[in-house]
Amino acid sequence: MILATLSLLAAPVKVAPISVNELYRMSSLIVFAEVTNVRKVSGLTIATADVKQTYKGKAKGKSIDFVAEPTWTCDISTAVKGERVLLYLDATNIWSQGTRKPFAELAAKYFEKDSALYEIGHSGRGRLPVKFNKANFVVDAYLGNSDKWNVNLELFLPNSKFVQRTVKDKGIIRVNDLVAFR
Repeated sequence: MILATLSLLAAPVKVAPISVNELYRMSSLIVFAEVTNVRKVSGLTIATADVKQTYKGKAKGKSIDFVAEPTWTCDISTAVKGERVLLYLDATNIWSQGTRKPFAELAAKYFEKDSALYEIGHSGRGRLPVKFNKANFVVDAYLGNSDKWNVNLELFLPNSKFVQRTVKDKGIIRVNDLVAFR
């Protein structure tokens, strides 16, 4: 019994690949934004981003705050001041963070102010850096091992309809086309 428990604890934890459509459905807020500040608040890294366009949900104001650090083993959440990003977000559930007291306390403060603290969807994979290319905001894409186009290791496109190939296994997809996958 003890060995079985220890082997489960040592088992690698991995985030399952999902499609952009699934991430869209799971997210309560999807925005194109520019990160204006990254700071420590109550010991946690919090980013503020100015919302440029909302694709799903409704932000409470012109800027949003989101957790910009991992909240568990496989989480890759981060933010870089000045970057433009497409963010697939979820409002933080203040009751599910009981093991991280500072996190729960900070989320409760946002809740009390009728505001929201967000988390990047799919353990940080819902943060897609955006660049400007030929009059369009785009996200990099690449052809993955399963011959599906990906925008990161655990996030694939349901089809290649909107991907513009740039070199052999790489391409770009316009932000507006990317959020069209529902």
